[in-house]
Amino acid sequence: MKHIVLKIKYDNKREYIEGFAKLMAIRYEKFIKVSNIDCIIPVPLHSSRKRMRGFNQSDILAKYLSKYLDIPVVYDCLCRVKKTKDQKGLNRTERLHNLDNAFMVKKMQKNFKNILIVDDVYTTGTTIEKCAKVLKDSGINKIYFLTICTGSIS
Repeated sequence: MKHIVLKIKYDNKREYIEGFAKLMAIRYEKFIKVSNIDCIIPVPLHSSRKRMRGFNQSDILAKYLSKYLDIPVVYDCLCRVKKTKDQKGLNRTERLHNLDNAFMVKKMQKNFKNILIVDDVYTTGTTIEKCAKVLKDSGINKIYFLTICTGSIS
């Protein structure tokens, strides 16, 4: 998995993402349906990192999950407002604080109460935690998440 995720992120192997999304949809569809998910929100990249990489792998994952689960994706409500160091290569303590104040909610539809955050890798949980906090503060009731894999890719 480490090799595959690194290929996606740094060697532009976006075509791998759809297969993961399909497998995730098959595995978690029943849970997602009973959880009444209103929308899927990808973890955003800072604009400078997105320009450098050329894409956000979480956006692509969200798009395919939306296709297979028939749940809309909201791309513009959660944004990364602070340029941070890449989590890859940081130790646990550095990862825990690297994303402090990095995310904000720009606009959230009032009728959205249960959301699914998607990202590529869950390592310490800091990214999901920071995203979830600002979403919760904006009025979201329940927050779920899916990632392609867990563990360190550094």
